[in-house]
Amino acid sequence: MKGLKLAVMISILLIGMYMAPGTHAVSHVYLIEVEGTVDYGMSEFVISSIAKAEREDVPIIIQVNTPGGMMDPMDDIVRSIENSDTPVIVYVAPRGAYAYSAGTFILMASHVAAMAPATSIGACHPVEIKGFEGEEASDKVTKAFSSHMRSLAEAHGRPVDIANRFVNESLSLSADDALNKGVIEVIANNSIELLEKIDGRTIRVNENEVTLYTKGAEIRRLEPSFRSNFMRTIGDPSVAYILLMIGIYGLIFEFMNPGAILPGVLGGICIILAFWALGSIEANAAGIALIILAILFFIAETQIASYGLLSIAGVAALIIGSLLISYRPEEPYMRFIIPIPLIFTMSAVTAGFFLFVIVMVIKTQRKKPITGKDAMIGMEGSVKTDLDPEGKIWIRGELWGAESVSGKINTGEKVKVERCEGLKLWVKRV
Repeated sequence: MKGLKLAVMISILLIGMYMAPGTHAVSHVYLIEVEGTVDYGMSEFVISSIAKAEREDVPIIIQVNTPGGMMDPMDDIVRSIENSDTPVIVYVAPRGAYAYSAGTFILMASHVAAMAPATSIGACHPVEIKGFEGEEASDKVTKAFSSHMRSLAEAHGRPVDIANRFVNESLSLSADDALNKGVIEVIANNSIELLEKIDGRTIRVNENEVTLYTKGAEIRRLEPSFRSNFMRTIGDPSVAYILLMIGIYGLIFEFMNPGAILPGVLGGICIILAFWALGSIEANAAGIALIILAILFFIAETQIASYGLLSIAGVAALIIGSLLISYRPEEPYMRFIIPIPLIFTMSAVTAGFFLFVIVMVIKTQRKKPITGKDAMIGMEGSVKTDLDPEGKIWIRGELWGAESVSGKINTGEKVKVERCEGLKLWVKRV
């Protein structure tokens, strides 16, 4: 009996240890796949997915394949991982994938860092992008990024010297090198093998010790929501800017051709989407105000004969506003989030368009009327009855009374209209 009691007590103790608050036995884990540039659409997807995993108290695997990206979305993702109450596993996969620059920061913030074979990480030295060109960031920016990377390494027990070299020397590591140097904890061929290899591992999650029991757990994939996909599409600053320009042209055409409706509707929709996207990336308010002012100038140009003054003011406001909404003094990877060549190209096209419109308006104003009786001046016709000095002429498919100003003109001769009064024309021989 004593042996039986002892066995029961040991069983109860083991079950209690297994189900203690410090364990993380789960029936399923979530998996999300993120690829491409780290941007606001990606950060929205990652953050919302982590929040869902937290609500269900299950681990989440973030499968990464990225060349890097923008600093603000990267920081948002890192903060979400650092403050998560559930384990976050960052997994660089599939084979051939990489997590460079911002991707390495995200990996270093994870509770468990993993890579598939034939993958690589690193190359985090900040580069300032001006237009389409890149150059090394200032020493101040480099030191700030190096400090941030070291702090992440320290928080998760990873080598600080390697973290420092990622930023200062653009060090890159293969999966095997990263594992040997202690930068990652696991190399796995796929997510199922990953769960098996991290099973029983104890990690620190938000200052709490947690033991993972993930072997055999169901893997449930989370797909980006419509909002995430939408933000990923139009949240790109360049796309938002192009939408803005399409919207401006739509409104211009609507005011130049009242009642067309379609250009105005499409233009309004594009401008609203563009301002929403620019707001999501926290565009400079003064820049947005200047762009709105530019739109008003362009619309006024279609209604007022300013001979280009309003267009010049509009183009100037558009360029300055575009540069203001684009400028990110704190962004080491992309100082201007909208490429400068794109800004000046679109502004040049806009200026060229209005120059063309202004020239055509001036030419039109200088032309003689093309309707009514005044339009007949300069036209040629033929004499229907002798002009001596009065008679009839055939012109523009009509029979008109006419008087010759160049003597008698016989039937059949060609004449040219000199002036018109009432229903009578004064003509001369051609």
